[in-house]
This record gives sequence, structure tokens and C-alpha cells, in this order.
Amino acid sequence: MPLFLGSLVLLSGCDNSSSSSTSGSPGSPGNPGNPGTPGTPDPQDVVVRLPDVAVPGEAVQASARQAVIHLVDIAGITSSTPADYATKNLYLWNNETCDALSAPVADWNDVSTTPTGSDKYGPYWVIPLTKESGCINVIVRDGTNKLIDSDLRVSFSDFTDRTVSVIAGNSAVYDSRADAFRAAFGVALADAHWGR
Repeated sequence: MPLFLGSLVLLSGCDNSSSSSTSGSPGSPGNPGNPGTPGTPDPQDVVVRLPDVAVPGEAVQASARQAVIHLVDIAGITSSTPADYATKNLYLWNNETCDALSAPVADWNDVSTTPTGSDKYGPYWVIPLTKESGCINVIVRDGTNKLIDSDLRVSFSDFTDRTVSVIAGNSAVYDSRADAFRAAFGVALADAHWGR
């Protein structure tokens, strides 16, 4: 059963300080206790709402002699317009310690390993393998620009179903899109506000 995220409400100043509507000095900008005073609202009164979004399952699972990499796209999830993933691609290579790829990318400027598909949570790639043991080396890119600073190593002893997820700007490899989604939005917030 999918988990649904209610509209999350984040309030700044969620400490033990007063939430009185008369913060600030009288007549100061943003003082809601002084009607008619121009200015910005008090930061204690700022509310941010995220759209209702279900915690994702996997778009696809790896089959025999395949690995699957999902890129969880936080900006795309929260956008009202569909994201374009045409320039997203993977740089894949074998070396002496990771050699499970059947089709490594020979040149850094080769941007042809584009997504196999995508949904509202982001793109994914189905990668052919020569074997289901060992590991693969991956760089997630937009054109030839890295989306994740670190080179990634996906070890099939750590991820036995060979289906993983990553987030731009984060060098962690996650076992599922749900795990990556929770990491991106914060585990505490996901558990507390999203019914987990």
C-alpha cells in the first residue's frame, strides 16, 4: 500500500520560543502586532507547503544480467511541470576491481547512455551486465557535468537485487527509491509527517 505525504507544513522557529504575534519592536517592519505597518511578515509566521506526493516504489527492477540505477529528482518531484531528462546520462567503466559491465563507456564525451525511462520521481537506467557478481563504476551526469561529485561504486554483494537509487549532489547509494526519497526530504520528517 503506497504511503501518501500530506501537505507538509514547516514552520521556522520551531523551538521553545514564544509564538506571540507581537514579536519585534512596535512599529518595526514585519510586526504583525502593529496593523498597517508595511514590511515583511515575521519569520515565525512563514509556512511552506509541499505538494502531496506518494513515497515511490521502484520504477523497474533488475532482471537477469542487469543492474538498474534510479536518479531520484527532488526538483522534478516538487515541480508542476514535467522534467526533461534528455541530457542526463551515465559514464560507466570497468577496471581491475569492478568489471561486471557488458558495455562500458569508452570516452568521457560519450553522452549516449541516456535514461531507459522516467516517471515523476526521475529517470532510470537499465544496464546490461556480463555477470551478476562483483560491482560496477558509475558517474551520473548532465551532459559531461557530474551530478554527484564522487565516482560511485555499486557492489552487488551490498545490493543483491542490483537495483539502486541515487540523488544528485549526494554520494550515497540507496537500496530503493523510497530510501533515497526519505534521505532527500529527511528521515525524521518522512517518518513523522508522512505516515511511516
